[in-house]
Amino acid sequence: MLIATDWDDVGVECFRPFVEFFNELNGTSVKYEDLNSYYEMYNLFGMGREMMHKTFNEFYDTGMMNKITAIEGSEDLYQSLKDKGHELIVITSRPVIRIDDTLEQIERLIPGLISEVYFTDLPFIDNGRGSKKDICKTLGVDVLIEDCYENLESCLPHLQKGFLLKRPWNRNIAGLPRKVTRVEDPREILKYI
Repeated sequence: MLIATDWDDVGVECFRPFVEFFNELNGTSVKYEDLNSYYEMYNLFGMGREMMHKTFNEFYDTGMMNKITAIEGSEDLYQSLKDKGHELIVITSRPVIRIDDTLEQIERLIPGLISEVYFTDLPFIDNGRGSKKDICKTLGVDVLIEDCYENLESCLPHLQKGFLLKRPWNRNIAGLPRKVTRVEDPREILKYI
C-alpha cells in the first residue's frame, strides 16, 4: 500500500514548541491544549494568517528545526510499516523556503524510511503546488495519517482509510466517517494495517 503521512504534529512535534517560542517572544501564556481550530488557530495567538506565517518563519529561523523531536511512537510506526512492505511518503504544507530544512529533518529523524516528500499549498493559499487532496488523488494514496481533520476529510474520497492523530484542534470533531480512525499514539495504527 501507498501510505502518506503529514509531517508536522504527526511525524514531529511542531505546535507544542511553537507555542513555547511564541510565549517567550511575546510574554504571553497561550497553552498548547487551547489550540482548538487548526486553520483558525491564529485567532488564539491574536494575529492574522499572514502574521502567523511570518511568526512561524521566525520560529524556523531560530534553529528550532534542529531541536524539534519525533512524535513518540512515530518512528516505530514508520519502521514497522516499511518492514511490512508498504511505501511511505510525506505530504506537508510547509512553505517552499523550508524544503531543504524539512528534507534534512526527515532524514535525520527517520533515515531511509520515506520514499518521497511532497510540499502542498494550504487551502487558503494557492501557490500552484496543489492540495493534499490533489496529491492523494494523483498518486493513488491508500492511507493518509493526519492531525488536521479538514485535510483528511478532503482526501477521503480517494483513500481506503484515514487515521486522525488526536490533537487539541481535532478533539471536538464527532461522528467521524467509517473510513477514519482516531488514534492517541501513532503505533495504534499498526492494529489496522
